[in-house]
Amino acid sequence: SKDQFILEAQKNLTLPVGAMKQELEELRQLTIESEVKSEVNKVGDSVERLASLIDEFVAIAGPKIGEGNLNISPTNIKKLVYIVCDDLGLEIKQKQIKVVLSFSEIEDDNLLKVDKEKIKEVLKNLIDNALKYGRNSGEVRISGERMRHPIEHDKYIYRLAVQDDGLGLTVEELNKLFS
Repeated sequence: SKDQFILEAQKNLTLPVGAMKQELEELRQLTIESEVKSEVNKVGDSVERLASLIDEFVAIAGPKIGEGNLNISPTNIKKLVYIVCDDLGLEIKQKQIKVVLSFSEIEDDNLLKVDKEKIKEVLKNLIDNALKYGRNSGEVRISGERMRHPIEHDKYIYRLAVQDDGLGLTVEELNKLFS
């Protein structure tokens, strides 16, 4: 079955990657030429990317095979953003932030099958961070749009963006963000 395949794939991918990480760590401890060490580090980076992909695969597949407790239901993202902004209204007022919302007027375009409470938590974190790291008396833009999938043109995806006018991250901080 599909569930059994996913569990087997997880196990069969995770174990060798763990062994590769261990071997690479042992190689890094050896005294080797800088050119060879550079190549070992490149392989290490690739193994880390592979491990991340496996983690993403498991995170996506897990709830589908009963490992997660998601309460999936049709949810209007636009309305949920309005609720979150209302919940954060005091902070918005205190920092004198102008919140600009841009969503489709077609309600079905904003309707997604998601776990409403989990998405609300994500939205609250994103918007709260935008308020926290944006300028006082600045602007936060929140937009959502239904659009064609860039590869599978017969499918649609939903792009949600939360933008603030803060300083942002340095290149060094960006590199550390997902490592």
